[in-house]
This record gives sequence, C-alpha cells and structure tokens, in this order.
Amino acid sequence: MYLIGVLSEKFLLIAIPPNRRVAERARNFRSNLRAAIQQQGYEFAGFTSYPSDDVLMRMRETENRTFASFAEMICRGRLRRIERKHAAEDARDREAVL
Repeated sequence: MYLIGVLSEKFLLIAIPPNRRVAERARNFRSNLRAAIQQQGYEFAGFTSYPSDDVLMRMRETENRTFASFAEMICRGRLRRIERKHAAEDARDREAVL
C-alpha cells in the first residue's frame, strides 16, 4: 500500500495493487485501518489502484503539488525495482555467455 494523498486534512487516499486478492484483503482489513487512522486524527481512508506510469508523471508535473511528493516516492520505488530487474537479467546474460 502507498499513501497517495491527504485530502481535506481528514481523509487519506491509499493506493493498492490492482490485484483482486489484495483488494479483498484491504476491504476486510478496513475496520482495523479505520481504527488506526482515527488514532492519528484522520477520519476515513479510501482505496484506489496503483497509478499507471503516465498518471504518475502527470502527478509529479502538475501545478497542484498535492500528490507530487507521493508520486515521487512511488516513482523511486518503481525505478529501484526496474534497476534490480535489469541487474538480475544482466547477471543471467553473463552466466549464459560463460
């Protein structure tokens, strides 16, 4: 899960993977989540699926900076995953050559 934004200083927008099982678990966990966010002074959390790369770029570049820091955090995570994937592929390619 990623926190995408804090709306109206009382509501959290949380992104979850576009996966049926994960979405189902998040819905089942909603009462626990509600209790946790209320302890922090928020009222409600809504779920959305992870933003696509195109949406992330728009969120980073928009004049409205509400979501920019969250988009930047997600982008860094995706870039690290991509770098690890490429490093693993390069290592496999080197092994295949030997």
